[in-house]
Amino acid sequence: MPVLFVRGWCTDPSDIDVKLEYADGTLSAPSLVCREMRPDVTAIHKLSFAWPGFVAEFHLTGKPGSVRMFGKGVPIPDTDRYATAEPHYHTLYQTDRVLHRDDIYCVGLPSSVDPAIVQLADSLLGTTILDFGCGSGDLVTKLRALRRDAVGIEIDRPAIRAHLLTEAQPFVRLYDGSLPLPYADQAFDSTIATEVVEHVSDPQAVANELMRVSKTSVLVTVPDMSSVPFSWPTGTVPWHLLEASHVNFFNARSLSALFKPYFTPSTQFRICNYTIGPHFIPGSIGILFTRG
Repeated sequence: MPVLFVRGWCTDPSDIDVKLEYADGTLSAPSLVCREMRPDVTAIHKLSFAWPGFVAEFHLTGKPGSVRMFGKGVPIPDTDRYATAEPHYHTLYQTDRVLHRDDIYCVGLPSSVDPAIVQLADSLLGTTILDFGCGSGDLVTKLRALRRDAVGIEIDRPAIRAHLLTEAQPFVRLYDGSLPLPYADQAFDSTIATEVVEHVSDPQAVANELMRVSKTSVLVTVPDMSSVPFSWPTGTVPWHLLEASHVNFFNARSLSALFKPYFTPSTQFRICNYTIGPHFIPGSIGILFTRG
């Protein structure tokens, strides 16, 4: 459910007259309206109360048209963008239930692979590719469609069995998650681990195994924890860090350290980046390691 925020001020301490008019003419009161301190308004109008500002929150059920404030209509620009947007964690502002840690810091289901990852994986050297922690097998399927000899390995658990793509099943091995991996030394030309190493109990042991089964290169992507200090000026924390099963936190230097001295960082990538106002916020860090 999209949300529309309306911020303003009024000199009446008891009444905030603001409503939303939908495109079909229906009027709606705010889902939530809160007072806000506005020292500038208080000083200019010599008010005796410190909270003349307000924030009205409308949980949209249709296409908005205009906001009616104190008898005046204010058109809402670009109304089509409110028709389909659904924020992540949108239930947090709709529930009447007291939430607990497990409701917020939950474990997500296997997701589709980002196109940037497909492009990077397809650029790996050699013929044979192992996707370690392949999830639903989406990357394996897409690489095989590009005529790459790709296979995957994933921990055997109900969420994986329920979401494993039919076309990927012949090429995905489900196992108990133990090490060493069930492959011979240098069994693959290249291996890839996308958004996996942050979840494992022993990242160094996993890195050692990825190097052992790879002849030429290893591609790894993880959430970039430098996004936290980069986000500091904005007062935000990247939402994907709420994932409960993230137990290891990397930047480019600490990820590189896992593969020394046998594999060397060849190229580094920033993936799924975004901006908040003028601030660049990194998403994930990707590093292509080559046997050195």
